[in-house]
Amino acid sequence: MKTIPFKQFCGKDYTAFSSKPDGQKLINLYREAVQSGDGENEYCLIKTPGCRRVLRPSGGNGRFRGSIELNEHLFVVVDNYVYDLLPDFTLNPAVTPQPIADDGLPVSMAIDNVSLAIVSAGILHAIIGGVVSTPATLAAPLFIVTLRGYWIMVGPPTPDQLIYFSINLTTWLPLDFQTPEGAPNNILAGIVDHEEFWAVGNRVTQVFTISGDADTPLMPRQDAVIMNGIQARASLCQLDDTLFWLAQNRSGHATVVRATGYQPDKVTTYATSNALRSLSRIDDAIALPFQLNGHEHVWFTFPTADRTLGFDATENAWYEVASWNVTAGQYERHRANTMAAAFGKILLGDHTTGWLYELSPDIYDDADVPIRYMRETPHITQLNKRVSISRCEVFAETGMGLSPPRWLNDYSIDEVTFDAAVLARQFLGQITAAQAAVLTAIYDVENYDPTVVLPGDDIMTGLGFVAWGVDPQLTMQISWDGGKTWSDEFSRSLGKIGEYDLQIQWNRLGAGRDPVLRFFGDSPTKICFTGAALDVEVFG
Repeated sequence: MKTIPFKQFCGKDYTAFSSKPDGQKLINLYREAVQSGDGENEYCLIKTPGCRRVLRPSGGNGRFRGSIELNEHLFVVVDNYVYDLLPDFTLNPAVTPQPIADDGLPVSMAIDNVSLAIVSAGILHAIIGGVVSTPATLAAPLFIVTLRGYWIMVGPPTPDQLIYFSINLTTWLPLDFQTPEGAPNNILAGIVDHEEFWAVGNRVTQVFTISGDADTPLMPRQDAVIMNGIQARASLCQLDDTLFWLAQNRSGHATVVRATGYQPDKVTTYATSNALRSLSRIDDAIALPFQLNGHEHVWFTFPTADRTLGFDATENAWYEVASWNVTAGQYERHRANTMAAAFGKILLGDHTTGWLYELSPDIYDDADVPIRYMRETPHITQLNKRVSISRCEVFAETGMGLSPPRWLNDYSIDEVTFDAAVLARQFLGQITAAQAAVLTAIYDVENYDPTVVLPGDDIMTGLGFVAWGVDPQLTMQISWDGGKTWSDEFSRSLGKIGEYDLQIQWNRLGAGRDPVLRFFGDSPTKICFTGAALDVEVFG
């Protein structure tokens, strides 16, 4: 029997076209290099950041469709209203929420020192001094940007598609337009980067600078005709010093590119491209860029396909990020529909509930919903010989359990029964009105007052709540056929609070020719894995 380090535990997400060469998965875990070079392993695995509810601008359910920050104001679009939020997460009392057209899709937003422009449902909305207007335009715009004193819009993708410009957001003159200079191509998206306007078409991208000619201010760069267009209009985003988008060209599609200067470099692996190709729809992708804890991430969420793929541009590595549906017991797309950096925080808007969240690595759940993480390892093979695994040990930070516990609704009681039970216990004096309000909020996954002391454990469990996070568990399964079928689940403790000197190991796992290990958990605690070790024996 030989003990071997299993450093690949902290490996990549890579599920190939066939799982036989490789079928690694990272869900709600991302890889971080140990930059000191002196760590236990070259990499560790960290749980994706969690969400904390901060504000529900509309007061109820709704879909965030856009957000932009300027001078300590965050402007957000929820359904058909625009809200102005202040750093204390209150609505600006000086500005009444403004109505705009709503087609349910992401909006295009641009802003200067005095004006906010929003294109929604093919209509331009100008908000100046807290008042919204709908300036007359020569065509239904797709998007709007602002560059060096000019507002720039692009009309619908028709054979005579035009680029319109104006120095006044509210006035668009009939002769103030230019024609695209690139090859036959429909412009679908646009962005300003490094003081240049990128017009991204369905096959070709053209970059423009501002000239000194007031009649034709947009001057195309002849050295910046990029033979890659865009497949999903809302997938174009800026992250730090470059651009990302879901690209297509005359040869194919389903790749994500990163602009290096004017060169589009493909960042998708073969495995990621295969995952994109397999989704039911990708032309509705939404890019969600953010920088957190030194990592630069872009999450590409696919509303129809109900899936979100994350790219860590710092580590040049892909992973999957997902919300866990407790009642259905399955992964879904992440809750985020918009992303913005404002007030020293990363803020994301929900696709359904109307909540604005703070995203942070110091938050270990998604607004009181478990973040269920999973790691499937590479194959543990030895030239197709039988491999016996007598012990597997995982190295992780332990002793992170909670005291007192968090309480999680196990959804064993329907809403009508729950409401009646809470009312009955309040009538009998077993719980106070404040406690009843908190219990109802926990059941409905809403904000609640954390200072209210909860009832005793017997009442909590009787109402269908389970103690959560006191003794975090890591669950393991093993497959002996390369990930086709899996064993029963075997759980080990990650340590109650203070149990720092704890081994996490499984013994007598069995033998086979193509073992793969799967690990998962959902505790609302810090999760950091640094590697693993195996006791193995190879048979001829």
